[in-house]
Amino acid sequence: MALVLLSSSAAVAGEGEQKVRSEDGTLIGFECAGSGPELLIVPGGSGVRTRWLPMFSYLTKDFTVCAMDRRGYGGSTDAMPYSLEKEARDVSAVVQSRGRPVAVLGHSFGGLIAYEAARRTPAISQLILYEAPIAYGDHGVVLDKVEALLAAGDRDGAGRSFLAGFNGLSNTELDSMQAQPSWPNLVAGLDLSVRQMRALNSYRWNETLAKQMRTPTLLLSGSRTTNTENLASMKTLADTLPHRDVALLEGQEHLAMVYDPAQLAEVIKRFLLKPR
Repeated sequence: MALVLLSSSAAVAGEGEQKVRSEDGTLIGFECAGSGPELLIVPGGSGVRTRWLPMFSYLTKDFTVCAMDRRGYGGSTDAMPYSLEKEARDVSAVVQSRGRPVAVLGHSFGGLIAYEAARRTPAISQLILYEAPIAYGDHGVVLDKVEALLAAGDRDGAGRSFLAGFNGLSNTELDSMQAQPSWPNLVAGLDLSVRQMRALNSYRWNETLAKQMRTPTLLLSGSRTTNTENLASMKTLADTLPHRDVALLEGQEHLAMVYDPAQLAEVIKRFLLKPR
């Protein structure tokens, strides 16, 4: 894989925004801060790193923390045709640019991408999957509704329908998300979200390959999560991955980085710093 690093990848505090060229030429933007072992955060459906930047203050005393923009979002460019394979290669490109082993945390859809990347590169030393959707059914009806709202110009309604349909978020969580600074970026990127969920509808998880995984993995779920597909995915992973830990985020659902970043950070630290 040919990588073109467009700025320094030295592990120092306050590195700021960087870009790396993925295999198909797409530029992937990411931002790093802190010192210590490397941790890369792969965002979920919103695709942008901004929602995760408040987590930096909880983690940068112990880790060099990076958060990336997925392709088509934020500081990253895009290229067609779209595929999950390309997203996994994007994560690998960022990881390999760092020049040393990197732990990767993938949230929601970003967890699926992180999992696929970890199967492809030994440079991912540890893996954290927060409600990664590896076993979803056909949600064409939800996607059709979202696309109809987008066509009618109701992007806020489309965003709420999307998150309720796929993540089972409560109205309280939806109201909170809509009040976040990242909301305009989320609704602006809904067309990208629809394409990735169309891809997820076609995804087929391979149990045989999962049993061959050697990467130490932490499976995270909220103790109040009610999305049955997220819970089923986590159970499937827990039953299959040979080197996995499981943790519940007490009192949380799908968005602990928004509602309880301190608890999420402590769980991350315990796993990544545990002697092996």
